[in-house]
Amino acid sequence: MTPTNPPIPEPSTGLPHVVDTPSYCRLSEWGLLRVSGEDAAGFLQGQATCDINALGDGGLGSGAFCTPKGRVIASFRIAKSGDAFYLLLANELVPVIHKRLQLYVLRSRVILENLSDQYILIGVMGPGIETALDKGEQELPETPGLGWSHDMGLGFMKISEDPSRYLLLLAANHDGAQGSISQLPSFQPDAWKREEIAAGFPWVTAATSEEFLPQMLNLDCLDGIGFKKGCYTGQEIVTRTHFLGQLKRRMFRLCCKSDSPIEAGAVVYAELDGENKTAGQIVNACRNKEGNIECLAVLSLELADSPKLRAADPQQGPLLQKLSLPYSLAL
Repeated sequence: MTPTNPPIPEPSTGLPHVVDTPSYCRLSEWGLLRVSGEDAAGFLQGQATCDINALGDGGLGSGAFCTPKGRVIASFRIAKSGDAFYLLLANELVPVIHKRLQLYVLRSRVILENLSDQYILIGVMGPGIETALDKGEQELPETPGLGWSHDMGLGFMKISEDPSRYLLLLAANHDGAQGSISQLPSFQPDAWKREEIAAGFPWVTAATSEEFLPQMLNLDCLDGIGFKKGCYTGQEIVTRTHFLGQLKRRMFRLCCKSDSPIEAGAVVYAELDGENKTAGQIVNACRNKEGNIECLAVLSLELADSPKLRAADPQQGPLLQKLSLPYSLAL
């Protein structure tokens, strides 16, 4: 049967960066993993950096999965709904995490599902977005968290309050809700990425997987690490670093003018005593409404205040300037 409403299109070029009206964008770079079952909470408690037991029903949190050496394989946002947990990750890392977690299930009553092909992820924001979404058919979360309209095959994950942003989890086979959303104007995916960067939230991708400790990504500032929750994969090194104060790198928000894109994983250089030294690595980057590049980068604390930080090339790379973060760093 031919769908009665147009499908949600992939992002195209030429869309606006400035979102001044309720708008949407399909977020193809993100994927969705569901962990459910009677033992789901206990299972995730032993794998993730965050305190899963502190997450209430409908609540939203953040965290990471680490190697035994404490290096972050993937960062995530996580929402609880009943006995199920919905994890938002970089799409390219969902199969990696799915396979890795499956190794630890053993006899636990846990079901792992990669839902990336079953749900379309749509970012919506803009002044008046609640009014545009509230059709009287569902209740939107008042605070960051997850709510569902099962009749519409639609989940509403409130990501932030200022600005108000929602991630819609739209069942791919439910064309009715798709048609309603597709009536809104679209915006450039970088506009959503820019808000994530402004929030200081690190999205680990394949280019930076297993490069950083969670604290280097400021996950402790985002309540993404439970230092008193007990054992999880990588916990020993993460906790030891925290209590011994041995952290030598932190994530900073930066910007630069550049005609060329800056990719995740690109090296950041600093000039010190006339020499160019490796200062750190780009985590995420995007263009803002002025056409400049904003990014998050993990930098050596020794070199982070260098007046000459350059991205990608120590001689010709664009100069990076620091921007503020919405939280304080424990330096």
